[in-house]
Formats: sequence, structure tokens, C-alpha cells
Amino acid sequence: MLNHFRQTFTTLRKTRTVVNGLRFVWVITFLISEYFVFYFAAQKCSSWPRTINQSFNHTMSNLNVINTPEKVASETFLLIGDPQITDAFSYKRTGILQTLTEYYSDRYMRRNYKLLTNILQPQTVFFMGDLMDGGREWDDEGWYKQTERFMRLFKTSAKMQFMAGNHDIGFGNGVTTFLQERFESVFGPPSYGLTTNTPYSIVVLDTVSLSSSDPAVRQKALDVLYGPLPPSPRILMSHVPLYRPDTEWCGPYRGRQNPGTIRQGRGYQYQNLLTEELSRQILERVQPIAVFSGDDHDYCEVTHTYKYGAGYGYNADNVNDNYNENTSNNGGDGEGDGEKNNGINSGASRNSGTRAAASNYDILEVVEMSVPTFNMAQGVISPGVMLLDLSSGIGVKLCWLPDQISLFIGYGCLAGLSIGVLAIVHGWRWIRHRQKTSSGFKTLEMADERLMMYSRNSSIKNALGYFARDVCNVGSVAIVFYIFCLLVF
Repeated sequence: MLNHFRQTFTTLRKTRTVVNGLRFVWVITFLISEYFVFYFAAQKCSSWPRTINQSFNHTMSNLNVINTPEKVASETFLLIGDPQITDAFSYKRTGILQTLTEYYSDRYMRRNYKLLTNILQPQTVFFMGDLMDGGREWDDEGWYKQTERFMRLFKTSAKMQFMAGNHDIGFGNGVTTFLQERFESVFGPPSYGLTTNTPYSIVVLDTVSLSSSDPAVRQKALDVLYGPLPPSPRILMSHVPLYRPDTEWCGPYRGRQNPGTIRQGRGYQYQNLLTEELSRQILERVQPIAVFSGDDHDYCEVTHTYKYGAGYGYNADNVNDNYNENTSNNGGDGEGDGEKNNGINSGASRNSGTRAAASNYDILEVVEMSVPTFNMAQGVISPGVMLLDLSSGIGVKLCWLPDQISLFIGYGCLAGLSIGVLAIVHGWRWIRHRQKTSSGFKTLEMADERLMMYSRNSSIKNALGYFARDVCNVGSVAIVFYIFCLLVF
């Protein structure tokens, strides 16, 4: 009897050791996955790119831009692409599934944003459009509730700049002046020029409205594009990427390498790229040394060319005249042949005589970088952000954020492993118990078939009961600590 008690106690102690070991594994897993993975991702992104990015060297040298400006000042931007907060218009989900999707996508962005802004301390946070997923679809009551939710997610002491995306106000002929005005009432104008504490300035263009044929819709964007621009050198910001051939490779840092390009495509309230003509006009008018865009949700880096020289870009002697002619002739429906595409070619073609007469121009290259989405629920494995530092040239850095879906899959695998380990432990314990019980019956010559069957059934029930108890013991600790992580991190 004493020997049997010792064996039972030893078995229970070994089982308790396994349970405590699994509890420890779960606590460490949640601590790493719910905090340190995100902390180290932000820490890896912590140094600002103080040196000039090599991608912009050629354009800057052709434009005689000094890499180390005389007026050295700190000017740092955190570029956030397509946060596109998940809402009722995102997926065909209802009930608890929709609530969980919104909760976890919000939590993912809030946690990354808090860590990045605390560690990086950016002077300006630049949102590259598509602030919410169903912005263009909401009525006023729903839209203002979503804007409050957006502001709660992205609290910061830094200055905030916004762009309008197709999910905010629509695209092309889907844009209305009502949607534009509603967006502007909270987030400011969709098109504007921005000066910095450095020699560089920024031109933000509402290209989703510029793609409309409605003169009233594109008017404010035209006011910025054809009005006096901020001083050179300029950086262009556009929500929709500029045109490029379908075969133009986005580079090795793109997450989706099949096919690894952004191809032109159109659908309800979206267009993957601006038209070739609109892209050309914007580049020749703004004369940028760098271009940043969003919309695609993945990183993409391509090089564009444009004409630079007499008759191109900003010319104080003739641009106002051309702009006045263009706006005065936009009173029609805006739909016409190729010479009046989007209502912008009209003004551009009037300047074409000057261009034709000007033989002294250069073909410049400019790099466009598309900022990846910030949201885990937008079809990419790893969301990301970009850092833009104008303190001593144009420094750019791409930072990838954790893959939340893989973390969830990891939790599922660990749950399966935990159940499997406990099943093996209790299965082995049951087998050992059965062997000893059978041996005891034979020794006592009590091998009554009914009695042995009853003993076996009892041991199976006991084993299953102990197994369920230990699963609950491990699971309860894991769940409690996970809730702690949700509340604290």
C-alpha cells in the first residue's frame, strides 16, 4: 500500500511539473508576442536616416540641390499609409466576428503607433490617405463616429498632416463636393503646399479628385497644382501612385513578388494608377525630387522621367495666365477628347507652344516610393511605415511591422502542442496504471473478467478527468495572462 502511494505521488508530481512547464511556456510566449515583438520592431526602426538616400542623388544633382543644406534644421516625418480602419463596410461580416476584426485591427495599429511615436518622436505624422475603409459610404452620423475612433487610435503630440484617399472621398467621378467638404471639415484641405524648416517643401495633391471630370470636384486640386507652388526643391505626395508600365518592377523589398508590380486596374471607386497623361502633367508641373504615394498597401519603388527646363515646371511669367485660361474654360462638363483629359490638358496644351520652342531641357529621373499599409487587415503579410528625414538631405527608411496573423497561428500551434503533450502524459499514465492493475489481479488470482473491465473503465474515466483538469489548469493561466497583456500592452 505504501509503495503504491509513493508511485501515485511520483506520477502526480511529474504531471504537475509538465503543467507548470506549459504554463510557463504560455506566459513567455504571450510576453514575447504581445510586447517584445512589437517593441523590437519599433526599436529596429528607431534611428532616423540622417544621410541622403542614394535613390535621390541623380535628381538632386541635376537640379543643383545641395545635399547638406546651409539651413540645417530637424524635420522628421513618420509616413503612415492606408490605415483604413476596419468598419462595417470592410468585409461581409456581422456580429462577434466583425467586432473581433475591428478590435484586433485597431489594437494592432494603436500598439504600433504608440511604440513608434514614443521611440522615434517624429515632428510630423503624415497620413497618406484612406484613413477609414468606408469613409465615402457613411452617413454623417456614422462618419463622425468613425473620425472620433480614428483620433482615439492615433493620439500624439506631434503635428498631423492628412491626405484624402479613394476610401475617404471616392475616386474620379465618384467624388462629390459634399464628400470633399466633409473630409476637409475634420482633416483639412486634401491639396496643399507645405514648407518646412529645411530647404525642401512638400506638395500634397488630391489626385483622386484630379481624376474627376467634374470641374467643381477638381477645382481645389487645380488651384494648388496651377497656383504658385512652394519653393524648390519639392517633394510630391499623391495617394494614388503615378503611372508606370505594367512590367515595371517594384524592387526587392516588395512583399508580394508575384508579379512584383503595380498594374493598372479599375473598379468601383478605385484605380490602381493615375493615367499616363495626368502623371506626366503633375511631374512636369511640380518638378519633384522625390515622390511618395500610398493606396497599393505594399511597398513599391520605381523611377519616373520628366522634362525639366525652359517652358516646363513653374514659370512665374506664364503659369498664372495658363492657369486662368484653364479654369475659365472648365465651365463645361469636362468630358472631351484626349486634349482635355480631366480638364488639365487644356491648360497644359496652351503651354505646349512654349515647350516646343524650348529645345534646352533635360530629362530628369525621380524616384517614387509607395508607403505600405499600416493595417494588419489589408491583405499584406507585414504592414509597414516609412521615415522621411529632411534634416540633412532626403533620408528615407522603410520599416516593417510584425506579422500579426503569424502570431495568431503560432498561438494555435502552441495550443495544439500543449493538448498533445498533456494527452501523451496522461495516456502513458493510463497505460502504466492498466499494466499494474492487470498484474495485481493475476497475482491475487482475482482475474474476474467483469471486475477487470470495471477497473479499466474506471481508470479511463479517471485519466480523461485528470487530462481535462490539466488542460483547464494550463488554459486558465494562459487566458488570464493574455487578458493582462490585452489590458496593459
